[in-house]
Amino acid sequence: MKKRILFFFCAVFFCARVFCADPVPVAEPYEKNEFPDWARYVRRTEIITLGMLPFVTLGTTLGYSIFRYFDNDMNASYFPNPLAKTSQDANLTQEEQLTVLAISAGISLFLGLLDLTINLVKDNARKKNSSPVMSGSINIIEIQEENKDESADGEPISFFSQCKAMKRQSRCFHFASMFQFPMS
Repeated sequence: MKKRILFFFCAVFFCARVFCADPVPVAEPYEKNEFPDWARYVRRTEIITLGMLPFVTLGTTLGYSIFRYFDNDMNASYFPNPLAKTSQDANLTQEEQLTVLAISAGISLFLGLLDLTINLVKDNARKKNSSPVMSGSINIIEIQEENKDESADGEPISFFSQCKAMKRQSRCFHFASMFQFPMS
């Protein structure tokens, strides 16, 4: 009887807490600029490094086992078994296990830092290419052709002034062709 009463009070107490609890707040997604760039880079490097560790350890164990098998003249007791359940089944000493783990950690760290370097280079190139080449507006001035034999005063134009005018037109055309503006 006492157990039933205790069970009843416990059930009422827990049910009351469930129905009277505050509503669960809704999680908001992170905004794009909520974290600084260096924090995102460090987090990505950490994820890549620690995420690669089990796979790299498997590969390193297999590679070390194969090396050890051939180093001991293919003795059957050294046959590679990277999926052994215990250290006794794999015939690895504690020093060999630490060596495999150290090599795996080094390779994982290298891969994480390589990913960091690649992402830094990509982001710097993207930022460099996204910055504007020129600021302000470009004004194109149309050059009116005048009588080539006479100046505005009616005097004949010298050869030097004709070359100067042609050079100015050439520079304007070259500048406009750089930005692919049509010349009229």
